Amino acid sequence: MATEACITFPIEDSTGKSNYLPAFTSHFFEFEHTQTKEIKLLNEVEKGGTYEVIVTTGGGLYRYRLHDIVLCYGFLRGMPLLNFEGKSNLISDIAGEKLHENHVAHVLQTVFEELKIESSFYFLAPQLTANSCQYILFIYTNKAFNLNQLREKIELGLCENFHYKHCRTLEQLKALQIQLLQENSRSHFYEIIQSTGSLGSSKQTALRKETFWKEKLIES
Repeated sequence: MATEACITFPIEDSTGKSNYLPAFTSHFFEFEHTQTKEIKLLNEVEKGGTYEVIVTTGGGLYRYRLHDIVLCYGFLRGMPLLNFEGKSNLISDIAGEKLHENHVAHVLQTVFEELKIESSFYFLAPQLTANSCQYILFIYTNKAFNLNQLREKIELGLCENFHYKHCRTLEQLKALQIQLLQENSRSHFYEIIQSTGSLGSSKQTALRKETFWKEKLIES
């Protein structure tokens, strides 16, 4: 769901699992491939491809960029199944690190898959300290894993971004930390979003720009 338009709607398969079909009878969709920048229509979207959504609506929006990135993970009766992956215009830049949400999402998903970590709720966010700042991975999972191994692999992935690596080298950013969350953290997360009046940015993304999450989510 977006403020401007309904992008996908859930439909259960025979196993009860929810899949997400584009609202193809409500709007006209175009999809810009995140790498090749080619514009694709619904019948041209390919499995495994990531795309930025461009929508034309009956309400008057014409070729409107939502800055939403979606992944085509399969097809149902010839219609692509889409999963929200993040925002193309979400950038965190506290110390010059210029972390892009789509890069953070790719790093986390790759590392989680490699280490076989299952989590339904997680995000990376900056935390200010007295003399510097650092990023914290907030994560809920009911399975044990090696914290140091996870931290090292995520740091390695984030350092693929030259600006982040440069900030770490200059010690403008301290090392990544990991904060384990409780089962009720997701509902608490949305309560905080509502209390700050930021419902428009309530989508679960792999990167958050706010610096208050440790204070509000953990210490409150």
